[in-house]
Amino acid sequence: SDLYEVGETHDDIGWTDGWDPDIVRYTGYAPGPDVTINDDDSNGYGYQFGSAHPSTFNVAFADGHVKPLQYDIEVEVFNSLGDRSDGAVVDMP
Repeated sequence: SDLYEVGETHDDIGWTDGWDPDIVRYTGYAPGPDVTINDDDSNGYGYQFGSAHPSTFNVAFADGHVKPLQYDIEVEVFNSLGDRSDGAVVDMP
């Protein structure tokens, strides 16, 4: 969040090279709010889902609907949502 105005290393060329941390996220990391680069908990920094909202982030699903998810979603459930081939059925309220 302290780099919103000046950018970060993850804000460079992902839209042109097809793979870069600015367009790749991983559902194996717990989602969380935007952090400053000085935070001690940097596990997954740059690869985790999140937003500037304090408790939720918006998710676009494959069928086109958009739903806010809580940051405290269980990682196993979140990971199942991110894997279309695992065969898991996730009941979302």
